[in-house]
Amino acid sequence: MTCALLAIFVGVTTLSLRQSIHQAGPQGMAHALAADLRSARAEAQRRGCLVAVCLPCDDGATPVSRNFTLRSGEQIGDALRIRSFDRDFEAGIFVGSWPGATPDPTPGPSGWSPVSDQEYLVYFRPDGTMFTSGLPLVDGRLPLVVATNVTYRAAGDGFFAPQAIATPQTVWVDGSGAVEVLENQAPATLPTTAAPLKLAAAPKATTLASKSPSISDIKFLPSNNPALSSVGLSQTYIEIHPEQKEGDDLEYGLATMVLEALDEDGGPLFFEVQSSASAGDRGRFTVFQDEGRMSFIDGKWKASVSWRPPPGADADTEYEFEVAVKDKDGNRVATTSGAGLLPSVTALVPSRLAVESSNNLVYVGNIDGGDLVRITPLSQHDQDPFFSPDGTKLYTFNSVGSDTVLVQQNGDGTNRRVVNPLPVSVGSIRFDPLFMYGSFIHSQRVLVHSYTIQTTDSDGNTTTETVTVTQNVNSLAILHLSSGKSWDISDVAVGNLTWDSLTRFGFRFSEAETVDGPPGIEVKGRTAHLVGFPPTAESISLPPETPGYVYNLKEPTWWVRYAPGDAYTPSKLLLENGTQSHTLRTNLNLSGSPAWSGDGQWLTYLHDAGAGRYDLLVQRVFNGSFSYTGSAADVILDDVPISSPKLSPDGKYVFFLRGDHLFRIEAKTGATAVKLSGSLPGVKSFALSR
Repeated sequence: MTCALLAIFVGVTTLSLRQSIHQAGPQGMAHALAADLRSARAEAQRRGCLVAVCLPCDDGATPVSRNFTLRSGEQIGDALRIRSFDRDFEAGIFVGSWPGATPDPTPGPSGWSPVSDQEYLVYFRPDGTMFTSGLPLVDGRLPLVVATNVTYRAAGDGFFAPQAIATPQTVWVDGSGAVEVLENQAPATLPTTAAPLKLAAAPKATTLASKSPSISDIKFLPSNNPALSSVGLSQTYIEIHPEQKEGDDLEYGLATMVLEALDEDGGPLFFEVQSSASAGDRGRFTVFQDEGRMSFIDGKWKASVSWRPPPGADADTEYEFEVAVKDKDGNRVATTSGAGLLPSVTALVPSRLAVESSNNLVYVGNIDGGDLVRITPLSQHDQDPFFSPDGTKLYTFNSVGSDTVLVQQNGDGTNRRVVNPLPVSVGSIRFDPLFMYGSFIHSQRVLVHSYTIQTTDSDGNTTTETVTVTQNVNSLAILHLSSGKSWDISDVAVGNLTWDSLTRFGFRFSEAETVDGPPGIEVKGRTAHLVGFPPTAESISLPPETPGYVYNLKEPTWWVRYAPGDAYTPSKLLLENGTQSHTLRTNLNLSGSPAWSGDGQWLTYLHDAGAGRYDLLVQRVFNGSFSYTGSAADVILDDVPISSPKLSPDGKYVFFLRGDHLFRIEAKTGATAVKLSGSLPGVKSFALSR
């Protein structure tokens, strides 16, 4: 009896539950579908690629379904999962052409769905927006109508128009990706129907054999600089082998490998980069991104890998690379230097050249000087070029009307900008030995001070006299070249600031100070150095001024100075550090100032042979550990009319002016000098990066 009653109760309960599901089914299914659409949108935002709800349609023959496939991917939409409403709801999802509907004009990605002809696709982008595979939209919104019964006819636009519908619930999806459910409503008023649903076949999970990706191209850039048309520059020279399609260009600095790959499975793809140097661990480096995920762009998988030799890498070190591409299934393909797509790379000496022509135009080029390119804009003039300490920035003085401004650009002449609009009243700018700061005076004014003098004569009569004195003073500013910021460090400066090479950012200047009594205004010298950023000027003690001293910028405790001779003592060029003194050359009639190489090991200078002719000398002063070598000077050229000798950073080349042109000669062999400025009307000045 009990079992019979239990069976009757279960049967009644099951019947009631089925009736409840049947009645609430369309509403519950609509809200479940809306939740799935919102989840797909969030998945696209999380993954950073397309995610689509793909409703089966039997090749466009059946517009009603109770299931969908969720796909995700960049090149191809891989099936993430299949969502089935069969067990939960007795309703279907109708996709069709409602009154006022027009097809979505947004082009869908070709070949993204492997069965696109069999599905209606609702895509979500990584930014959350929605588009479809050309489905009919009403006022830019997609209606997905859930109903227990629906009849329809061909609409003539490739879709079906509804004729009658029962218990409709509309899920609206607009272009922003927002999802809204309107219960018991259809996009249009239609009669009801009890006709049974005809559903599209449910999607089936398929698994295809994974194929290996392929590397289609590797570009090693810069092969040239688009801004300069024929030369690529940055911080560390490299030379690409074998010769690239664009020509045998010297590369300079941060190189970039642009990788391109294809994958029939649609990715995603991942890259790995490995490198080895010709001398074992010597010169090994770390790429900025030696592995990572590739991006699908314009139908190909792409990645950019930045590279440069490590700081202090030896010149002539050859690097070889291996680039590998793999998919999520572990299929891997690789190529190496010498295999056709990927070159080997040789590091060269890190330096560059800037030249000011006789008509005040500035040109830049690689250290070999074989390809000088103008960087001065049309209708403008640049003067006195110089480089920042690391060689990445080039500075020039530019004439703008009657004013002169300091201009900064990258070492290759790109990203040109005025460092700082300087005051109109600015005087000449003086730079510290490292070219990190400049100083200038501006805003001249007259400092007026009065004081009283009382005198008493022999009769005891007192006379009071007011004396007024004046002094021209200026504001003295410090300019930070890299940032372009400037700060005043004195408003009563007298004369220009003088930088001291021995103390880092040390300087000397004079200030006017008022006193009660004669002379009323005193001019006192100050010594200070810059501390912190923004810099403050802190007073320090500096040794007496040493005019004619040329400090070694790598080891500023060492300097060279010229000691002129007399009838009893020969002239000498001395190397000193305060405790040691070495004679570099005797009987020297020095012309101009000696110049150190960028690495601080070599020195070049001129001996005045008379009649406007000079001997060019080069001397190895220090070895790599900055121990004095004792080596004698080599006479590279003798009895020639030259000026302004400068050494390349490694001391390998000497650059100098001869007549109106720039020449380069090997310091060790003294081979025939090479004229570098043949394409220019003449040269006024030049600069080498250190």
